[in-house]
Amino acid sequence: MAMIFQKIKNKIEPGVSLGAYRVKGFGQKKGEPALVYLIRNRHQKNVSQTEFQRAYTRLASANGFTRQWFEKNMKCAAAQPCNFTVIGESFVLLRIADYEQGKYTLRGTATTSILADPFP
Repeated sequence: MAMIFQKIKNKIEPGVSLGAYRVKGFGQKKGEPALVYLIRNRHQKNVSQTEFQRAYTRLASANGFTRQWFEKNMKCAAAQPCNFTVIGESFVLLRIADYEQGKYTLRGTATTSILADPFP
């Protein structure tokens, strides 16, 4: 399992709010592990392990990601644009990112600490 997804799984519990969305739990998306969340407590959506890993790689290598990058580079963007917020707010909850004006930015020395410490 991808390291960042395991950190998310260890830290984020059902009922946690990620922006305007609420975590339902964990399940599968196209045969791989995924975080499952609810929109207005009705519509169920999900973010796959691969999607989290790709966004984390961008966060770590470019010190952040924007909605523009997300829409251009993430296959899920067209059908699930809210995944931008869910992914970014998951990183904020892990204390590896901050949000400001449409961009999630890497927080301090998060790239080295997140993989070493389960709860930085």
